[in-house]
Amino acid sequence: IKTIAFCEKDQFCKSVLSKHWSNTKIYNDVRDIKGSEIKADIVSGGFPCQPFSVAGKRRGKDDDRYLWDETIRVVAETKPRWFVGENVEGIINIANGSVLQQIQKDLEAESFQVQCLVIPASGIGAWHQRKRVWIIGCNISNSNISAETKRRQHEIDEKTNDLKAYKKPDSKFNFTMLKGTETITRTYYEEHGTNTNDSSKKRVINRSD
Repeated sequence: IKTIAFCEKDQFCKSVLSKHWSNTKIYNDVRDIKGSEIKADIVSGGFPCQPFSVAGKRRGKDDDRYLWDETIRVVAETKPRWFVGENVEGIINIANGSVLQQIQKDLEAESFQVQCLVIPASGIGAWHQRKRVWIIGCNISNSNISAETKRRQHEIDEKTNDLKAYKKPDSKFNFTMLKGTETITRTYYEEHGTNTNDSSKKRVINRSD
């Protein structure tokens, strides 16, 4: 996978990116990105977590660092095959789940099928949990998929099939994946409501596979 651009405003972080990707463009502000000028198969981003983090005031959409609207604008303009978003676990239940629901609705409006997962750092070998929400979107519209992208997708599908025989190692913590109507999706909220104080819903959200 070739990285064609970054978006980062912190000067030190920019210097690290420039050292490892010396010829890759770095945008200073997501508001300055014109997605229509970018051709990308994947758009990924950890949009600011401060509006949702339990370590902060959790002001949600009222926080001036709330940048999901700019993120989805770039996705809509770029029209990638895949979107990968990342944020803190607090985004699940803030405002009774309405923020995450809106993110999913916005992606669905752009022809993405959406799956949300909670993956702790311990699931990939770290000594702490540090749970993070991953928002995976696959664009099911074929109108903007090039022949090269379709070829690469076929190669990915073949490699994915090779992983079917892989056995997960035993671990106290592992990937948390919510399946079917228990996935953190609009369907889940419609069927179960958005009252996150209900203990049965907490058991579903925190369930480990």
